[in-house]
Amino acid sequence: MPTLLFVCTGNLCRSPMAATVARNILAGRAEEVTVISAGLLRSGEPATDEAVKVMRRRGLDLSTHRSRRVDDALVPAPDLIVGMARQHARVVVDVIPGLFPRTFTLKDFVARARAEGPRRPGEALDTYLARVGMDRRLGALVGMTSADDVADPIGCDLRTYERCASEIEAVVTTLIDLVWPEPGIQQATT
Repeated sequence: MPTLLFVCTGNLCRSPMAATVARNILAGRAEEVTVISAGLLRSGEPATDEAVKVMRRRGLDLSTHRSRRVDDALVPAPDLIVGMARQHARVVVDVIPGLFPRTFTLKDFVARARAEGPRRPGEALDTYLARVGMDRRLGALVGMTSADDVADPIGCDLRTYERCASEIEAVVTTLIDLVWPEPGIQQATT
């Protein structure tokens, strides 16, 4: 069963929201996928109250979430690792350089996957990731541009969390539709 890992700074809002959205979408798909989230900081912390509220409005439950450190989530190596910001993807690759081919920022991955098209029937996930990341170089994770980042809502008001959750929901839905498409959707888009 493939594993999808979402990574953010504290694993308190962005990555747990993304993981919860992904689990919800994947629940109705044919291929089973394990979805986890992790962060760069401490383990054992609950999701922020605001993240719990905005997910609850979507019928999703984050109330039992507890943060997890990224280094604890890399063994065994997940099949697809998605950072909410460039810094998150870079930390993963710094820890285990061999994970670069399967580590992307959320927005960069979706942009590349849209250009490449959905995963083909019977195509191995690692083959698809190689296709999506074909022209990428390690330098793609260097620098401080925020173009690929999902803005961190921590410490902000509920409206900011709502905007963040809406963005995550839209981009994660696209990611799932491209990587784990439903057969009818896949054939219609290829």
